[in-house]
Amino acid sequence: KSFRIGDLSIAVPIVQGGMGVGISLSGLASAVASQGGIGTIATVGLGLIHKTPGLGYRKSTVEAVTNEIRKARKLTEGVLAVNIMSVLTNFRDMVQTSIKEKIDIIFAGAGLPLDLPRYKPEGSKTKLVPIVSSGRAAMIIAKKWLQNFNYLPDAFVVEGPEAGGHLGFSKSDLDEKKHNLQSIVPDVLEVTRDLEKQYNKEIPIIAGGGIGLPEHLAKALICGADLVSINIPLLIALECRLCESCKPGDYCPAKLDGEIDLDYSVGRMTNLMGAWHWQLVEVMGAMGMREARRLRGDVGRAMFKEELEKEIQTRVQSEVDRSQREHYLREQMRAIQKELGEEDIWAKELSELAEKIEKMKLP
Repeated sequence: KSFRIGDLSIAVPIVQGGMGVGISLSGLASAVASQGGIGTIATVGLGLIHKTPGLGYRKSTVEAVTNEIRKARKLTEGVLAVNIMSVLTNFRDMVQTSIKEKIDIIFAGAGLPLDLPRYKPEGSKTKLVPIVSSGRAAMIIAKKWLQNFNYLPDAFVVEGPEAGGHLGFSKSDLDEKKHNLQSIVPDVLEVTRDLEKQYNKEIPIIAGGGIGLPEHLAKALICGADLVSINIPLLIALECRLCESCKPGDYCPAKLDGEIDLDYSVGRMTNLMGAWHWQLVEVMGAMGMREARRLRGDVGRAMFKEELEKEIQTRVQSEVDRSQREHYLREQMRAIQKELGEEDIWAKELSELAEKIEKMKLP
């Protein structure tokens, strides 16, 4: 069954992440949207990629955002979004331009977009979705939006350190369990459930970062997400035909001008989503489920590799500690007996048994 963000129906629980600069443009976004996912246009740097003679950076950016949205709209009737960094100086211009062009969703991150609803006029159907990395951030945004604009987020994108971008994570955070999606998504889910009860509004969760395989999709749904945001699988599906300038071991220099062959890209998206669909169906079948949405929050049905490894390691370490402790106590007892000049009690008993057997003269 389809997923919903407000009155928007999303057939496939996949969001194409906003990859800047110059990758997530109208071509890639329209290909994903045409297959039932959410196609995203990354707005960062558009004023540098599509410079308009005679216009400054801000006006060039506004014109580029307008053109990308319109090009995508000509290519698909699916759900389209823009990704806008809230820390940019032209944040307001890009938000207002996107809403004017009737974009379906605005994803806003790289900081807390506390004033995002300010720029949404009455009657606009554009959905406002902040990007967060903790339940605390989600609660702060929800409270500020309610207090200042009487508006609740239409959804949350939840990203861990593996999502990259401007999330405020350090390199060491990659290895800390409290920062992975398995921990962050339930944290945000707790916030959204409280908001849903208080205000009777469903607030979906989109999980992003480290989603590279179909089983990661199932895992994210089990943790409480409704949809997932992916990047790398989409690039792989396109066979890396983005710039054809890659060199082994170098950073990918891909830049798209929005001119991806639509028939080719749609075919690749169809293959990718079809493969993921059937693998997800297989996972659900093993769990006795027929609908992906029923996976949401059903942690009791899952075993997570990290937890299993930790449990096994704890058991092994416990056995090792017990053996070492017993060995230490035995050696300590022997040392005490030797120091006191006492005979080893076991050696004495064995000697007595040997004498008895010898006296019995058994055949």
